Amino acid sequence: MMNFSLPLLERTLLRHAGFNARATVRDTDFVVARVADAAPSNWLFFDGEETVDASKGSPVIIPGAAFFVDEAWPFRDGSAAQAQANRLNTFAPGRGDLWRAVAVRTLADI
Repeated sequence: MMNFSLPLLERTLLRHAGFNARATVRDTDFVVARVADAAPSNWLFFDGEETVDASKGSPVIIPGAAFFVDEAWPFRDGSAAQAQANRLNTFAPGRGDLWRAVAVRTLADI
C-alpha cells in the first residue's frame, strides 16, 4: 500500500480544482462527506489524505477521514467537491455509503 498526502500531489492542479490546502472551514464552503452512524455527527469527512491499495489487482483508494467538519478539507466550490467525491467513489473498495459534496452551512440543519 502506498500512502499519499496532499503535499505530495500537484498543488497547481488542486488549486485549479478548488481544493484549499488546510484552509479554515467556513460556512460558505463545501466538504466531501459520507454518512456514518457511529460518528459523533453522523458524518465522516474527507481529510485530504488517502492510501492507494493495489495489492489485489485493481487499485482502490482508502480515504482519510475525520469526525469533525473543522478537520475536513474545504472546497470553495460545490462542483469541485462533488468531483472529488466522484473520484473517491470510483475507486472505493466497497459500495456502501457513497461520498458526496455537502455544503457546510447545511450540516447544522441535518
